[in-house]
Amino acid sequence: MKIFKFKTTQNRLLFWFILLALIPLLIGITITYYLQVEEAKEVEINKLTVVRDLKVQQINSWLTEREKDLKTLAESLTVQNFKGVLTKEKIIEENNAIINNIRDIIDPYVENFPEYNEIFVINPDSGIVEISTDKSKEGTDKSEDDYYTGALQSRDFYIKDIYYSSSMGKPAMAFSIPIFCRQHSGEHIIGILVARVDLDKSFFPLVQSTTSMGKTGETLIVNKDVIALNELRWHKDAPLKLKIKAQPAFMAAEGYTGINETTDYRGEKVLAAYTYIPQTGWGFVAKRDLEEIYAPIRRMVNNFIILLLITAVIIYFTSRILAKSITKPLISMVEVSNKIQSGDFSARNEIHNDDEIGYLADSFNKMTDSMESIIRTEQGVAEISNIILPLL
Repeated sequence: MKIFKFKTTQNRLLFWFILLALIPLLIGITITYYLQVEEAKEVEINKLTVVRDLKVQQINSWLTEREKDLKTLAESLTVQNFKGVLTKEKIIEENNAIINNIRDIIDPYVENFPEYNEIFVINPDSGIVEISTDKSKEGTDKSEDDYYTGALQSRDFYIKDIYYSSSMGKPAMAFSIPIFCRQHSGEHIIGILVARVDLDKSFFPLVQSTTSMGKTGETLIVNKDVIALNELRWHKDAPLKLKIKAQPAFMAAEGYTGINETTDYRGEKVLAAYTYIPQTGWGFVAKRDLEEIYAPIRRMVNNFIILLLITAVIIYFTSRILAKSITKPLISMVEVSNKIQSGDFSARNEIHNDDEIGYLADSFNKMTDSMESIIRTEQGVAEISNIILPLL
């Protein structure tokens, strides 16, 4: 059973001409499409990987700078000489010179570096703020704060993860370090130095910069509970409020590094590169919408479709002309055969080509000549018979 049935040879030729012309074009377009998709994906993977690694490097550098600043302050001889000030229950008058020296060291940090909101020194025994760049905070009990207990117990530099600061009314971050006594080989802690950072003026702009990431690119950090720590492009008031349920954020918070296609916190399909920041226990994600990544491919496909339609029209008319030129002699032979069948033995095919069809037309004409000759002979015999028979 034939799949395709045609009433005329011209339609059959037209169909196969168009099909054979369009199939290679469709195959070429399909292969080009998939190659372009893979290339666009590969380029974006490399770009997101670079963004991810660069951002993490910048974050680590930013953290290192905070550590160096605090160590510089803590190791200052002036700061280390105030053991008597903090080990007494009350600050006595004769210690004012030392206190002023301390202020002269810590105040410029807040004045000259906008990232620092407040720097203060906590009494290691009571947990009370003894000296602060914000004098209204002196006397505040910080004995339950992580930046106090963490530095006191670890006897080393301590990072308090991003938290909501009631005094600032927004998310903040704190760094602390013990101040050791110069005597007794530095075994005794005589104070805890704490720096609270205004994230809006330093850290968030660093993390949230989306240069070279297009209109939908975004970077974000999450804590160990996969809670967003920075402002997001598509969600207001996200820090410390939005739990990210997307797989890359979860994998990053678990300590993994990688890149994959998935859905983000909006439910949009994205390509995301993620990694882990050990120093803070954060997960970092750099992502971009697949719709934007593949937008140039869609434009290319639209152009291909237009090209395909134009090509199909050209192929159709070209094939029609070609099919007509091939079938015209055949149609002429059919017409001649119909005339002969109806008794017109004078009908002959016109021969315009020396190809197979021309040879067939010539053979048909010769056959017609032979038939006409035979018929005329028979007619002549019949006429003679009709004349002779009555005479017998």
